[in-house]
Amino acid sequence: MTHSREHEAVLLRCLDQADPRAALLASEVVDCGECAEKLEELVSVRKGLDALGRDFRERTSSGPGAGEHLVDEVLGPLLARRAWGRRLSAAALVLAAAAALLWGWVILERSPAPAPGPMLGVEGVELLSPLGEVTAFGDFTWRGTPPRDGWFEIRVLDTSARELARGTTESNRWTSESTADWPKEIVWRLSVHEASGASRGTLEGRAWLSSR
Repeated sequence: MTHSREHEAVLLRCLDQADPRAALLASEVVDCGECAEKLEELVSVRKGLDALGRDFRERTSSGPGAGEHLVDEVLGPLLARRAWGRRLSAAALVLAAAAALLWGWVILERSPAPAPGPMLGVEGVELLSPLGEVTAFGDFTWRGTPPRDGWFEIRVLDTSARELARGTTESNRWTSESTADWPKEIVWRLSVHEASGASRGTLEGRAWLSSR
């Protein structure tokens, strides 16, 4: 199987799963040898970004400017390792771009700025249904509203991370067109997006049909 741009999109979807490697094995590009290598690259870059975020929160809690050198310390060596010897994949560059945005955030953090207005993030959203044992999957509902001009994205998966349905909405309710071919147990993920398209985070719930 020849690697293509379509494969990069599949890799990003795999990276969004709890177990990216298992998701790749269950995907349509499992026979592409280059995809496995690129997925490892993506996982490594994501770990660097996660570490950057954790350190940024810890250091900036001690005062403005405390996170000034984090991008150089955490992400610099990570990207340098990949810049030598081989080219970053297109998907990895997407994650590197996210790091650049975070660097802009660090710079702004050092400058005085007006206090922001109230903004609702994942911490203000709560999954309601379906959760746990249910008689039917029905409507997917949650408590909370998206950020201004933002939206929710919902993805429904089976337990092997195969996608069953996907949709977007600005409300706190979503219904799939059909659930007849769904398995007895599903996983559903609700992502909160800002107007720019940036994700504020994802909540995950599980539901299964009653045996009665």
